[in-house]
Amino acid sequence: SAALGGAPRVAELKAFFSELKAAGVKVTIITKGNVGACRYLMQQEGLLHFFEQVFGMIGTFYQESDFDKEHQEASELEGGPENELRESKANLIRGLMAKEGLKEAEAVLVEDDPQEISSVAGICGSVFVSARKGMTGNELNELRKMVGCTGAAVPGPAAGGPPKPVGPAPAGMPGPPPKPGAPAKPGGAPPGVPGPPPGPPGAKPGPAPPGAPGPPKGSPPAAKTVAAPAAPGAANTAGAKHIYFDFDQTISKIHVFKVLAGWEAGVAAPHSQSERGQIHRLKMLNESGQYAYAAGNGQVMPCPPGTAGGGSWTSAALG
Repeated sequence: SAALGGAPRVAELKAFFSELKAAGVKVTIITKGNVGACRYLMQQEGLLHFFEQVFGMIGTFYQESDFDKEHQEASELEGGPENELRESKANLIRGLMAKEGLKEAEAVLVEDDPQEISSVAGICGSVFVSARKGMTGNELNELRKMVGCTGAAVPGPAAGGPPKPVGPAPAGMPGPPPKPGAPAKPGGAPPGVPGPPPGPPGAKPGPAPPGAPGPPKGSPPAAKTVAAPAAPGAANTAGAKHIYFDFDQTISKIHVFKVLAGWEAGVAAPHSQSERGQIHRLKMLNESGQYAYAAGNGQVMPCPPGTAGGGSWTSAALG
C-alpha cells in the first residue's frame, strides 16, 4: 500500500471508485508501464476489480535485466495481446469510445502528462494531475462533478504527511539517453541498461490526433464540467460515463515502473524492466518489511516493524 501512499489513501481510492461504480461509470487504466506490474499492485490493494481493463506494455517490451532473466515464472496477471498498448493513448481512447458510442462529454482522461492531456482535446474531457504525485482531493472532486455524482467531498492536499520512515533513500540514478523523436520525462536507465523504446511509461508521448492541437505552451486545457450533481446513489444518466486513468503518478504517488527499473531513485538493486520480472520484484518488496510514503522526498521508504502508518510497499506507492 506504500506505493499508493499508505492505507488512508488506499481507503480513499476504494471509496472513490466505489462511488463511480454505484453511479454506473466505467473505469479503465491506460499506462505505458507494464500491465502485469500494474495489475499486481492494484490487486494487492483491493482495487483491481473496479476496472474494466488495463492497457499497457506486455512481456519484454522494455527488454530484460539480469534479474528478469532469472525470474521467468509466469503469472496470471500478465497481459495478453488484448491488453497491449500499440498506439497513442488518444487513438486508443478514440477507438474505445467509438465501440461504446460515447460522445466527447461522456469520456474523460485523467493524466499527469500535459502532452497526453493536449492530445485528447476534441476527443474527450480531461483532468490534469498537475502535481504529478497522484490524484488529490481536488482532482477527485472535479471528477465527481464531471460524472454528476455526489459523495463526501474530499479535501485537497493537506500539510504534513505519513510517519517519517527510516533508512536512507537509494542513491539517485542517471537518466537514460532519450531516443530520437521520443520525448521523455526526467529520469532514465542507468549505464549499461538499454534505454526505453519509443514511448516509455515516463515519456508518455503520442502524437495528437488529426485536428487536435499540439502540447500547450502554458497550462493544459482545463477539464470540462459537463453535468450537475445527481442524487446520491442515482444512476449516471448525464455526464461522463467512462473514465480512463493513467497509472504512474496519477493513481500511484510514485513512478512505479521507473523506480523498479532503476531509472529513478527509490528501489535498490536488483532492478527489473520486464513485465514478469516486475511482478516478482513487487512480491519481494512486499515480503521484505514495512514501508511508508515520504512526502518530503517523494519516495517509498522502509520503516521499522509496527510503525504507525507503515504497510506494504504497494500500498505506500499509492501514497
